[in-house]
Amino acid sequence: MYDTADLNKARQLLLVLPNLSSGVTSSRYLVDKHTGEQALSLQTDSSMPLGFELVLFNPLLTENTLGSDGTETSFGPPGGLDQRMWAGGSFEFERGKQLKVGQDVECDVVVESVLPKQGAKTGTMVLVTRKLVYSNAEGVVLTERRCHVYRKQRPADQRRYVPPAEGKTPTATEVEEKSSDFGFDYYATRAALFRYSAATFNAHRIHLDPEYCRNEEGHPATLLLNLVAAAAKQTSGQVQRFEYRATSPLTVEQTVRLRGAWQDVDKAASLWALNQAGTVCMTAKATLF
Repeated sequence: MYDTADLNKARQLLLVLPNLSSGVTSSRYLVDKHTGEQALSLQTDSSMPLGFELVLFNPLLTENTLGSDGTETSFGPPGGLDQRMWAGGSFEFERGKQLKVGQDVECDVVVESVLPKQGAKTGTMVLVTRKLVYSNAEGVVLTERRCHVYRKQRPADQRRYVPPAEGKTPTATEVEEKSSDFGFDYYATRAALFRYSAATFNAHRIHLDPEYCRNEEGHPATLLLNLVAAAAKQTSGQVQRFEYRATSPLTVEQTVRLRGAWQDVDKAASLWALNQAGTVCMTAKATLF
């Protein structure tokens, strides 16, 4: 596949992501998004910030080819497993190489693994991992892996979201707060999620349709995309490998708390994202050059 690292798309995505130009610290504070002036500072031949490859190579599919949940069906398994969730993935960056705005980019995609699983509550699931290798005129720039989980729609009487019983909502623990070396808080708005979906040409209904979320897939509100993963990668410009795993859905109109702790004499960092109630919803590890 071929695409161009489009300047306008890069600027649009920058407006959605947290502005970490001043660096993350041990203090807890709510960060702002980038300004229009900062977005305009990106020019042709500027380095594409890490994570911006997510706006590239999004399939140009007509609406009638999308699944019932709004996702592409190209890599989905047969057998009625037509509800998809993004379970995790990884990025491996080549030292000294980076995509630049305006460059022609090539991407080779293969299905690396297909793993059936049986969940106690979800029933039959299939985990499909794709390997994406991005190249420019200098050769391979990065290798990405995306893992999606596919499952059947629940029976009608089990689809609707049921709020937790009073007193059962988890709260942040002292351990989660004290074990971090750095972090920031980010308020996830519906506008930001819509803009991110638009920039990545993503029609997945769990990100766009609150009624569908509550009544068909049992979530309390529209869900965040890999916005958190893209934001976490900005903790350093010298990332060699970044791997992440979603453990619980994050929803809009809540404060997301991203935290990190250094490992291996500052050569790696463990990262995690907590929702407003204090539940760890995403974990990650960044390894530096």
